Amino acid sequence: MSPAVPLPNVSIAAKHKDLFASINSFVHAYMSSPDHDNSHDYQHILRVLSNTNSILKAEQEIHLDVEYVTLGYDLRRTRKAA
Repeated sequence: MSPAVPLPNVSIAAKHKDLFASINSFVHAYMSSPDHDNSHDYQHILRVLSNTNSILKAEQEIHLDVEYVTLGYDLRRTRKAA
């Protein structure tokens, strides 16, 4: 039995958890392969994801009137309805 793939500690909506786990497993396997350039290894990806999540949380605390849409490539700021 292979060891479990580490999961980043980020908020994932319940409806996206299976998809996220599948993508995470693929990325881990791909970046752990011997042919992959390890200058950006899996641990690097986890650090980047953690940093972006920290930035998002800080922005959300500062800009309470802004809704951040972060699913997919559609990252935009929109004003929340009053």
